[in-house]
Amino acid sequence: MPNKNLLLLTVFMLLALALSAEIQNSRTAIGVHAGTQSSSGYAMRWMDGLNGLQLTVGAYTRGSDEIRFPTQYYDWDSWDESDSLITVKKNGREASGNMGLNYIRTIDEFRNGRFYVFAGGYYKYFQRKQYTQDYSLVTVSDTIYNDSYHYYIPVAGTEDSELKVQHRWAVGAGPGFELYLGKQFRLALELPITYNWKHDIAMWYIQGGIYYYFK
Repeated sequence: MPNKNLLLLTVFMLLALALSAEIQNSRTAIGVHAGTQSSSGYAMRWMDGLNGLQLTVGAYTRGSDEIRFPTQYYDWDSWDESDSLITVKKNGREASGNMGLNYIRTIDEFRNGRFYVFAGGYYKYFQRKQYTQDYSLVTVSDTIYNDSYHYYIPVAGTEDSELKVQHRWAVGAGPGFELYLGKQFRLALELPITYNWKHDIAMWYIQGGIYYYFK
């Protein structure tokens, strides 16, 4: 990860810790949260009266680097006789780490929960290894049926790989509910409007989490 992105994550974490330390007599909760604006992973909430703070951190890896290309490749959907050389791509192992920070403001409290608004965003580091193999066109004539058929075979020495890195982010705000599921468990449901790294504006994607509040 470039130094500037590592510095950004460090500042993000320090800001979250500093803000949480200012909340006096807070009610602390731990749980899991997932969404397009909050990021996904383990989450903590610090609530004090009308104000609150939520920090979400997550990471994962999946896939394999043991990629095998076929000895013959048939491209029925997009075959063109002029494509004498094509490149086939396969995705290998991918890894990701993300962090989200939200400010929460309680608007109303009712018997079984609270209504609030929130604002914040997340940053996500994403990488994927991509493998490529060149294939050349082979045409075989069928003298019996007076026809021909086509397929591709690998070109020796052209297999390659590249690490694709992407820095993803989203910011947004919206309303949310925290519903009581007993004495210490809470269910959070939120409906944010977001703006992300693809310059898309999105709504109607519900996000939420479940939390355990300490005494």
